[in-house]
Amino acid sequence: MGILRFIFGLLLLLIIVLYSVQNLSSVTIGYYNYALELKKVPVPVVIVIFFSIMFGFILAWAVNLPKFYQHNTLVKKKEKEIEKLTNLLIQKEEQIASLTKVETPEKPSSL
Repeated sequence: MGILRFIFGLLLLLIIVLYSVQNLSSVTIGYYNYALELKKVPVPVVIVIFFSIMFGFILAWAVNLPKFYQHNTLVKKKEKEIEKLTNLLIQKEEQIASLTKVETPEKPSSL
């Protein structure tokens, strides 16, 4: 499984590198600085796409973070419940074993 993950990672890296080489043209991005003056900076398209994708990943992660913690706490709660029920089962099995234990009478020893 690890080798497949490695190969998939290499293929993904190769695709990203090929895409980056083909998109080296620049675009102009305008922003306002602290003095509210419009500044324009030429930036390669690859950088714009990269930061857009990273922003999307971070936004998706932040949106799903509460569900992740909710699921985690539910799993921990269920694990505690399973442990409690397992201990109760062991106790009941021991009780049943002690009640069903039949004492065998001792055989008289022959001389």
